[in-house]
Amino acid sequence: MSLELRELRMNDCQSAGEIVGQNAIWRDTYHYSAEAAARDLLYGASHGDYVLGAFDKTLIGFAWILPKGGFGRSPYLRLIAVSPNAQSRGIGAQLLDRAEADFKKTAKHLFLMVSDFNARAQAFYAARGYNRVGNVPGFVLATVDEQVWMKTL
Repeated sequence: MSLELRELRMNDCQSAGEIVGQNAIWRDTYHYSAEAAARDLLYGASHGDYVLGAFDKTLIGFAWILPKGGFGRSPYLRLIAVSPNAQSRGIGAQLLDRAEADFKKTAKHLFLMVSDFNARAQAFYAARGYNRVGNVPGFVLATVDEQVWMKTL
């Protein structure tokens, strides 16, 4: 596999949205459709958000970061997604490594949120040096607490 990491272009946003639509948590639990994700990514990418894509001929994953989305001061990982057929190959880790390196020059911390029921994501971030620093009950869905995680860069 020859993985290329590069900024997502406007014409990549539809494919990125499709990756979101393939994820049961976003699609079925949060009702976040491929179309809505593509629209939001297009807006974010054209308005200064950091959207890094992982390509192996085609887009297979991306990390979307709001540069000052963490309390108006620090980068906030809004979304990281890897195509189901490309998961468990270290692509998410490579995206996060690159994003952290890029933001380390200008930020002290990187923030993200993880759903209380998503043990797989919690283990992924813990293994990468993130620590749970808070909890926001009912932030997106009334029955789900979103955990706030932080890493010192």
